[in-house]
Amino acid sequence: KEIKIITDPALEVVLGKDMTKKLRVSLEPRNANKNLIEFVSDDYSVAYIEDESIHSLHEGETYVYAECKGVRSNKVKVIVDYSHYIDFNDEGVYITKNGNKYHTFDCSTINPEVKKITLEEAINMGAEPCKSCYE
Repeated sequence: KEIKIITDPALEVVLGKDMTKKLRVSLEPRNANKNLIEFVSDDYSVAYIEDESIHSLHEGETYVYAECKGVRSNKVKVIVDYSHYIDFNDEGVYITKNGNKYHTFDCSTINPEVKKITLEEAINMGAEPCKSCYE
């Protein structure tokens, strides 16, 4: 049987200093052994993958992908740019109109209709951190 590896997020991820982004991986056929997946970075000095999450290390660009029994997933471009480092007290967080979670600017689960507020405001509203944004 052929094994296909499907990764999410899209083909490019921008991370700031000391940021992490979840990399969702699914296999086809669904009964394939997920424990056999190896995660690879073309440049481990920029970013690496551990526990299905991309971790930024230093500014630069690299590609990451998953591999299983010689089959490779699509490559995801990772750009680590310290200008994307967010100080939440200054930059704020993003919340949807009816949402109970707060998000980072690059969250893949957030809808386009968001409001930027301070982290303190989000916490005072009872909002919790998005699991995709904050691990």
